[in-house]
Amino acid sequence: MNLADILKDSNYKLSQFTTAEIEQLEKAITLKPTKVMFPTRFVWCGKRQLS
Repeated sequence: MNLADILKDSNYKLSQFTTAEIEQLEKAITLKPTKVMFPTRFVWCGKRQLS
């Protein structure tokens, strides 16, 4: 999954990020199993120390 797919229905645009930031964010996206049918995507938050 890439960042453009995640942001497509939001108020955020890829132009807010540099190419390096986009690549770094896309590498940080992980899938975690949840109680729902499909896995959920998470990104580690360095500021809050949460995923």
